[in-house]
Amino acid sequence: MWSTEGLECVIDITAEEKKCMWAELHGRKYTPGFSVDMLKLRAQFNSQRHYEIYTFDSGDHGLIEVRRMFETTPQVIVDFVREHGTKIYSDRVTDSVIV
Repeated sequence: MWSTEGLECVIDITAEEKKCMWAELHGRKYTPGFSVDMLKLRAQFNSQRHYEIYTFDSGDHGLIEVRRMFETTPQVIVDFVREHGTKIYSDRVTDSVIV
């Protein structure tokens, strides 16, 4: 999840799925540390920041490396995610909207 002000959060969904699976195998309930609905709600009520929420396969890149890419070459990673990821939410402003 990112906005015009930069990266908001990166969540490793694969790690969350593993935690959920292990909890269920041990007869426990797992509650993830995030909620997609809450992320979307935050984005909708802070529309001035123009949030974008995507899922994407980072391949061999770990969480720390993805965060580093957002810090060092943000446009490159954002373009990659937009092209190869799955959009969950976006109120991105494009040039065609600006008058």
